[in-house]
Amino acid sequence: MPHQTALDWIDSNFNLLHETSQTLWHNPEPSLKEVKAAAHLADLLQHHGFDVQRGVAGMPTAFVASYSRGTGPVVAYLGEYDALPELSQAAVPERSPIEPGGYGHGCGHNLLGTGALGAALATKAALEAGKASGTVRFYGCPAEEILVGKVFMVRDGLFADCDLAITWHPAATNQISADQNLAMNSARFNFHGVSAHAAVSPEAGRSALDAVELMNVGVNYLREHVTSQARIHYVITDGGLQPNVVPSFSQVWYYVRAPHRHEVEEIYGRVLEIAKGAALMAGVTHDVEFVAGCYDTLRLETLLEVSQANLERVGGPSFDEQERAFARQLANTHPPGTHERIVKRAGLTLLDGEFLSEEILPDTGLRGVSSGSTDVGDVSWNVPTAEIRTACWPVGNAGHSWQNTAAAGTTIGTKGMVVAAKAMALTGLDALVDPDLVVQARKEFQARTAATPYVCPIPAHVNPEV
Repeated sequence: MPHQTALDWIDSNFNLLHETSQTLWHNPEPSLKEVKAAAHLADLLQHHGFDVQRGVAGMPTAFVASYSRGTGPVVAYLGEYDALPELSQAAVPERSPIEPGGYGHGCGHNLLGTGALGAALATKAALEAGKASGTVRFYGCPAEEILVGKVFMVRDGLFADCDLAITWHPAATNQISADQNLAMNSARFNFHGVSAHAAVSPEAGRSALDAVELMNVGVNYLREHVTSQARIHYVITDGGLQPNVVPSFSQVWYYVRAPHRHEVEEIYGRVLEIAKGAALMAGVTHDVEFVAGCYDTLRLETLLEVSQANLERVGGPSFDEQERAFARQLANTHPPGTHERIVKRAGLTLLDGEFLSEEILPDTGLRGVSSGSTDVGDVSWNVPTAEIRTACWPVGNAGHSWQNTAAAGTTIGTKGMVVAAKAMALTGLDALVDPDLVVQARKEFQARTAATPYVCPIPAHVNPEV
């Protein structure tokens, strides 16, 4: 059976996958600058017989690798590999930055990219053995943390001929990704004023920072009048240089999120009007840099069912006492009550003093909304997409935390990653050997998208900020 061939390949190449994730972990890179990570993954795929197209969609660190044998479906695995600022951390259970203020894999993308690579190589092994036919692809997707990589790749038509896309994300639990992620817009608002001596001639100045602060006040009042599942957040990226000079330039960067694309567009339109009002009140001018936009994730029952079955077939990771002790030490850094709250909410059966989950959670049938966003959403509105989560760090770790960076650099992360690689490979091979699965997924996809066809949220004139 092709499925066993894939599972055997992953078991035989555990060290390769661990070393690959370690290479990425030790070389964390920011979005759109993942030069070492992209090259390392692309080189590995090329070495294993994939045809690799590098620098696609206007991004030097984006690539597509393909292997075909005969005719059949095109199955895509999505890999990510960018890191996050201020999350540099050694693989130890107390705060210890390797580079103060530096980047770190606090979202586990060293594992995500490597796990998808493992699934692609395992699927290729089954194809090469003549036990299935079709095409396996690995999409090297940069800049997920700023939600642009896959959107530009979709806009350039790189997924146009795919039949199925499969991905995963490191987490604290082993389960299908059934919740819907939020759609999002990202934009920078630039305000231009007139500088002057803030004490001697303030009347001659027009403060760009005043406009930023007025805009933020207006948006904060807006929060009361948007759907409760919407999220609006910002950082002031430039507020002037010193207090005795009226700032002639100031910038604020906003994310606007909501469960559906049309809701984001409505709220974002109101934010644009608030920016105009702030500029008028401060007596300055302004312009808007649209950075990124992404869709919510479209979950298909057909693929949720298959993903659940394959997770159960693989089973959860098995952690040893050294890994459990490391997790207990990390858990000591969590706020009081975190563990108990999450265990109850997730329905876990962890014993007291245990923080690593080995169980595969059942599909409860609940389809909620997650407060995060991902550019996987744009792929899912163009290709039927499956996604799972596996336990790569302790229950209670916060998202985008130094604790996640620490765990992602250990065998805790690797073991969860291997479970993901196996479950994804099985799902991809299901599509390659069972044409009915592809047909059923496509029919459900078409029914769900017929009334609201995809429109790329990034305008044609906006290009990657490489």
